[in-house]
Amino acid sequence: MEGAGYRVVFEKGGVYLHTSAKKYQDRDSLIAGVIRVVEKDEGADS
Repeated sequence: MEGAGYRVVFEKGGVYLHTSAKKYQDRDSLIAGVIRVVEKDEGADS
């Protein structure tokens, strides 16, 4: 994603994303993933 007008400012692997909005999560509704926080370069187009 870097070089396309964005840069990664934080990255965390080994996280689980909930795919269900229910109050009590089912373990089958979790998927392993990576969280990335990106920042848009000031000179990049919208």
